[in-house]
Amino acid sequence: MPRVRPQHKGKHKRRQLIWGIAFLGILVIAIAALIGWHYSARNYLRKQPLIDIPVLEWRIHELTNVQRRSQGIPELQFDDRLAEVARTHSQDMANRGFYQHINLNGEDPTARGEKLGYRCVKQYATHYTEGLSENLMHTYLYNSVLERGGITLGYDWRTLEEIAKISVDGWMNSPGHRSTLLTATYDREGIGVVISRDREVFVTQNFC
Repeated sequence: MPRVRPQHKGKHKRRQLIWGIAFLGILVIAIAALIGWHYSARNYLRKQPLIDIPVLEWRIHELTNVQRRSQGIPELQFDDRLAEVARTHSQDMANRGFYQHINLNGEDPTARGEKLGYRCVKQYATHYTEGLSENLMHTYLYNSVLERGGITLGYDWRTLEEIAKISVDGWMNSPGHRSTLLTATYDREGIGVVISRDREVFVTQNFC
């Protein structure tokens, strides 16, 4: 007499339940990832912000004096003619693709200043000094880039304040640049900022 095998309905239902839970879990993860990407992408914009260069230069000057005051060192005066020397070097670096104190013509800060009619001479009781000192900073107009499939979707743009702080903090965290920035015998400075077509930021800080 043939046997009738009972169907394991409970086992089949459990399997369906497990698959259903797994699918629901995958769906939740996918939705969460999509929402997370959406909210993170909101910080990325295609349009490049307008940075007021003179305001940025002045802000770097202000933050420089904040550091000098904190060390009990006299503030620097902003020298417009010295700023022109600084801007010329920043523009040259952006145009010709280099980043150093000696330009591609072999001119150091003092030579570049004299070429533009700026000569720095300091007379003391027993001696005098001549020449310009310089700090440089190179960074980008953005913190990061959002890309999907090799396509640029947007940039996390830096604000004017962020660029100013990055510049001065970078100098203060470098022993050589810090020493230059805090030299007590300097009484004036010029700041020159240029943003290149590739969204690079070049900052030149000249001292006299």
